Amino acid sequence: MDILKVIVQDRQLINAELARIMRRDARIPVRLRQAMRYCVLGKGKRLRPILTLESFKACGGSARTWIMPFCCGIELIHNFSLIHDDLPCIDNDDLRRGQPTLHKKFDEATAILAGDALLAFAFELFACSRAPLARRNRAIMLIARAIGPKGMAGGQVLDIFEKGPGLRIARLKTGELIAVSIVSGGVIAGVSRSLEEKLYRLGLDLGTLFQLTDDLLDFTTEKSDRQLKSLRADAELIARRTRTGFSSLGREFNFFAELPTLFLKRRE
Repeated sequence: MDILKVIVQDRQLINAELARIMRRDARIPVRLRQAMRYCVLGKGKRLRPILTLESFKACGGSARTWIMPFCCGIELIHNFSLIHDDLPCIDNDDLRRGQPTLHKKFDEATAILAGDALLAFAFELFACSRAPLARRNRAIMLIARAIGPKGMAGGQVLDIFEKGPGLRIARLKTGELIAVSIVSGGVIAGVSRSLEEKLYRLGLDLGTLFQLTDDLLDFTTEKSDRQLKSLRADAELIARRTRTGFSSLGREFNFFAELPTLFLKRRE
């Protein structure tokens, strides 16, 4: 499998759908619409919606009208989290993806409200999926749990007040959303509860690995060699476990089995 080719093709598909849903709408105040579009339609890896789409396909799904609302909604949630993460009261970042952060491009109030709007819009998209009701409801519940106090929001609090890289922070802040991106694709495709649980555990490892590789990229000389070696060892251990786990699910999951190696080679 040419994993990079799959990623490029999926990203093009998702970008086209994001552009469609973020089109001009006179009911949205102009400033808010501009801020939402600035954030969502800028440069982005689209990792999470790609994982949702590939999981759906690996689990036997085929109807795009079932899964694309979840792909796009999850990407909106990710962008909401970035907007709030960049705010002066949290990370106080001036740049995101090489461009001014939303509160720098507009202002703090607009950034907060744009983030709120994207979060709400995501759940509107989920509700509009044509997937069977029970599957849709289950996926929505799992997504809400992943981004709430037991997941992404909790991880963000720990990151602010405990500081520094760590497995628990990585799992909550990044791992939970990446895990549910994979799980929701399987749920919408109609997987069994046992496979859903396997996908969650593997997705959590994959998401934790992604955050650890982020931490490695951001590692400064102020940190000790011992800390750096420990972080690398954690990442390599999780990568091996994740590769093995996805491989055990069959060749339909080859895309996911190759991702850990790709993550370890990240340069951005």
